[in-house]
Amino acid sequence: MSWRAWAEGRPIQDCCGIPCLAPCGELDAIGLYPTFGVRFAVLFAVLNTGGQAFAYSIGIRPTLDYESAHRLRLTRKQFLAALNRWVGTTIAALLCSWITHNHLHSWLEALRLGVIIGVMTALLNFFGPYIEWLAEGLPERRLGVFGVALILAGFVLQSLQYWISLLDVPVR
Repeated sequence: MSWRAWAEGRPIQDCCGIPCLAPCGELDAIGLYPTFGVRFAVLFAVLNTGGQAFAYSIGIRPTLDYESAHRLRLTRKQFLAALNRWVGTTIAALLCSWITHNHLHSWLEALRLGVIIGVMTALLNFFGPYIEWLAEGLPERRLGVFGVALILAGFVLQSLQYWISLLDVPVR
């Protein structure tokens, strides 16, 4: 199993495949459903999962050129992978709009969806290794305190709406 190989530090030859990519497509469908409807969301999820499976088959993986680094960097392969994802997502959105007759308001909406996904892919590739390097260098106690602070911040943000209602804070 590829997860076992990863945990043991061995290179992963046949990473994931469609069973591991399906949740990504399902999350796309959940995110797009309220705005574009169920037919568009499901078709987009299927196309996106197929596109990611194709990308995996030609060697584009989340671990592409990935190594913990003390400086920010974006390799040429990572940039091309993000560009590939941007173009593929835009084409998938246009195709879904055409098939489902959901007139995506304009081709700019499809382009916006592609740009968001492509830029986020590039940003994660750019900052991810540096953040991992920082986290690996932190003492365990400091990392634990940071984790607790994040959990407490989450609790506060989650309960904020209830405090606003309870204290009758006017919201405009």
